[in-house]
Amino acid sequence: MIHNKKFTASTIIVAITVIFLIFSRFFLISSVPGLHFDDARYANEALRIMQEEFRPLSGQNPYIGSFIYYFIAQSFLLTDTYSILTLKLFFAISSILGPLLIFLSLRMFDK
Repeated sequence: MIHNKKFTASTIIVAITVIFLIFSRFFLISSVPGLHFDDARYANEALRIMQEEFRPLSGQNPYIGSFIYYFIAQSFLLTDTYSILTLKLFFAISSILGPLLIFLSLRMFDK
């Protein structure tokens, strides 16, 4: 019984967090005009991956790596557009999926 209450409380906290993230990311997506310099660089590197035979092995920062370039290139290919909105949607979706993946990963150890 106690485990179910803990699971329910943690599930409610994660649900509230996801609802807040959905509101703050999707409904306010157009409130910040343009891109930050690092977002623009990520988009340009993803475009180079799509257009050239460019395969980076290191990223802008050592803690990020080059995986983000490939994920952004996939989002451009899935939507068939290279736009600021596509890039912002990618970051919005990934910022919502992050806490969910952390919650699911940590829940495996809570047995």
